[in-house]
Amino acid sequence: MSENRSKRKDIIKNIAIVFLTVLLILTFFSQTIMNYSLPQVATAYVANDTITTSIRGTGTVEAADPYSVIIGDDKAESATTHKISKIAVQEGDEVEKGDILFYLDEKSNSAIEEAQKAYEEAQAAYETALLSEGVNASVIAQANNSFDAEQYSKQLIEAQKEVDARQKDVDDIQKVIDAFELQISITGSENQNTGVVNAQKAVNEAQKVLAEAPDKLNKAMEAFAAAQGEQQSATDKLNAANSAYEAAVAEGKTEEELNVLVGEVTKAQTELTQAQSKAQDAQKKAEEAQKVADDAPAALEKAQKALDSAKLDQQNSLLNLNQQLATYQLNKKNAENILAEKKLILDTLTGNKGAIISLKDAKEALEDAKKALSEAKKEQVDSVILADLAGTITAIRFKSGESVSTGEEVMVIRPAGQGYTLSVPVTLEQSRKVHVGDGASLVNNWWYEEVKIVLRSIRPDPSDPARKRLLVFDVEGDMTEGQNLTVSIGERSTPYEMVVPNSSVREDNNGKFILIVESKSSPLGNRYVATRVDVQVIASDDTKSAITGALSGWEYVITTSTHPINAGQLVRLSENG
Repeated sequence: MSENRSKRKDIIKNIAIVFLTVLLILTFFSQTIMNYSLPQVATAYVANDTITTSIRGTGTVEAADPYSVIIGDDKAESATTHKISKIAVQEGDEVEKGDILFYLDEKSNSAIEEAQKAYEEAQAAYETALLSEGVNASVIAQANNSFDAEQYSKQLIEAQKEVDARQKDVDDIQKVIDAFELQISITGSENQNTGVVNAQKAVNEAQKVLAEAPDKLNKAMEAFAAAQGEQQSATDKLNAANSAYEAAVAEGKTEEELNVLVGEVTKAQTELTQAQSKAQDAQKKAEEAQKVADDAPAALEKAQKALDSAKLDQQNSLLNLNQQLATYQLNKKNAENILAEKKLILDTLTGNKGAIISLKDAKEALEDAKKALSEAKKEQVDSVILADLAGTITAIRFKSGESVSTGEEVMVIRPAGQGYTLSVPVTLEQSRKVHVGDGASLVNNWWYEEVKIVLRSIRPDPSDPARKRLLVFDVEGDMTEGQNLTVSIGERSTPYEMVVPNSSVREDNNGKFILIVESKSSPLGNRYVATRVDVQVIASDDTKSAITGALSGWEYVITTSTHPINAGQLVRLSENG
């Protein structure tokens, strides 16, 4: 009983010892165990260093000015097919001008035979159309002249418009004639023409003056003779008074008696003066009457001529209007004739439309076939194709036994003395860092010997002309067309204060950053925490990047890790630091 109790105590004691041992081990080695559960990271210093920048790109070597070997004319309207019977050269062969490149199977050029056959068939069809029912000289002429029924319908409408316009001219001039004839007085009525009426009035007045002139002249002469008699009587009376006065003076009459005689002399003088004035007026009127009598015949003749002229003008005006009417009627007749002619043509076209179209189509088909035969003969090529220049065969597009069409590229020759070109796509910003004439070097250049690469031009990239450019290089050396080369250009070395390995630079939606290692003390030892620092990359090369950010320099930056890590996560350093 006591022995069993003793064994139980030993077991409890052993268990306690094991528990305390395990607890002691876990206490002393807990940090080591936890460290092995953390991601292991490799680090590097943020340090001063130099960045060597360059532009790298890859392109395909091409001949600088390749010459395409084609069959026939690449601008021909229609292509013909030829069979290649034998290729006489291989890619890489050097050829001289006049060397044979390949042979064509002469029997394969069937284009001329097909064109000749089509021409003969078209000619037979045209001859058949000429012998068809309803085809006469008019139909042939219309087909040859390409008469168009629709076109003649339009012309018919225009001709009708012309007839209507001429009819309007006739109607308008007829209205003028009718109105004019109303003004002509054939019966002497008041509706006479104004010019003739006025002229007739003038004649009437002249005739009246001529008729009245003799009577008026006689009266004027009689009045003049009477005035002369009165003048003579007054003269005699004055002479008698003067004689009486002189006799009284001689007799010594009294003054009173002499004054009476003076009064009579004065009175006789006044009467003589009045008689003389009256005689002068009568003489003037007689002269005027004589002049009227003398001028009356001429005035009548002048008025008669004016009347005759007015009547002639009236007749001429009417004649002109009638002539104009005749002209308009003739124009109308001509327009009606044209309209009738076009109607006849349209009727003929309508009646023979089917025959005309058939004959016209047959003729056009014959002309097309003749043109195709002529083109086929122009495009006929020799059975032996020779090199047009010396150079190197860089590409062969076809094999013996294959068929090729005119205008297709069969071979490519790099002319002798011509080098190669290399086009490398870059960004617009990169293109601004280089200049035409800059030299470039090959990456992995140990594969090539004595290769010279010079930037020839900078061109917009057709894939994105606004944002991309093509660097075109001249390449000299032992090259082969079609090789891919990687080149480097524009190498420049610049020192920077903070440089880190490229593998340490990370990026997310918030931008670029690095993770640095910060040390924190704890009762169980130091702990290492990954801390985020936002940065900007200002330069980089193949292995390093120059950065700016909230750094003092010489921090540990995480380059790689055994597991993905995030900012704030505990990490353990690799044994290599």
